[in-house]
Amino acid sequence: MKEKVLIVYDISEDEVRDEVRDYLKNMGGRWLQYSVFELELEQDLLEEVAGVLRRILRKGTGDIRILRPCKRCYTEITHITTRRRDLTEWKPPRII
Repeated sequence: MKEKVLIVYDISEDEVRDEVRDYLKNMGGRWLQYSVFELELEQDLLEEVAGVLRRILRKGTGDIRILRPCKRCYTEITHITTRRRDLTEWKPPRII
């Protein structure tokens, strides 16, 4: 069963940060903000991703957090934006 996760990182070295970003993109991650990715992964793949990120982070200084909100919590996330790309993806609720 796939699970949505948020991966947040704060890494000092540009090369290490770039490697983390490239890896998460290659894993199908959606870049939300400078150091925030959203991924939808199977549990066993999530463990593999955590291991790879751990190995990459050992090359530098910083931290990586993998957040696993429950489905209900995920639906409660409020997104406020003025970015044109976010607004074009937003679908207003159907009014009956």
